[in-house]
Amino acid sequence: VMSFKATVIAVIVLISSSAAMAQSFQDNFDGSSLDASKWNRAGGGTLTVAGGFASSEAACGEFFPYARTLSDPFPASGDFIVTVGFRYTAPSGGGNGFGNPDFTLGSAGSLIWVWQDACCGGLRAACGERVITLAGYPDAGYHIYQWQYLSGTYFLYVDGALVTSDTTSRRPSGFFFGHPPAYPYCGWSSQQIDFVTITSAQPTTTSRRSWSSVKAVYR
Repeated sequence: VMSFKATVIAVIVLISSSAAMAQSFQDNFDGSSLDASKWNRAGGGTLTVAGGFASSEAACGEFFPYARTLSDPFPASGDFIVTVGFRYTAPSGGGNGFGNPDFTLGSAGSLIWVWQDACCGGLRAACGERVITLAGYPDAGYHIYQWQYLSGTYFLYVDGALVTSDTTSRRPSGFFFGHPPAYPYCGWSSQQIDFVTITSAQPTTTSRRSWSSVKAVYR
């Protein structure tokens, strides 16, 4: 079996006014199990941490794994940036994803999330109160998603390119990946999350560009 080499993407973080970054939350999934000091694990299926990925899957008729941060990792006020490396390894009818846990599919927005399933619009994402389709079903590519919340406006970047923006005062309440354990399903998508980084961004008087680097992952 040939080895897989994940695409290495350098993401340029474009910030309208320069910012001093302060890390609020980070997980690169470099260990051999989910970090219990950061996450609460619920649901069913299988969630494994290996090779720098947290991989989630579930068999027909099971609940899907669900991991949620133990506390709200977002700053209570001010600007922030959240960056996530993520892919669907086997898209299927049973959708799942990651993002702000306080959302309902089919509703308008709910700030930050990514979701994919066969029935309802393919690969899609929220940006503030807006929901957009990023790609048709199925999309199994590795992508880097980034939301910048700057002066009351969300900016969504995918693989370094600005996709959309939306203005709202609402803020996320936490972060999850997987699927809430609401019901079992037959034909779940499987997913891998590579890293999550959430930083607060405080404006400074100096004008500059900030770059974020992405870890190179080899199989």
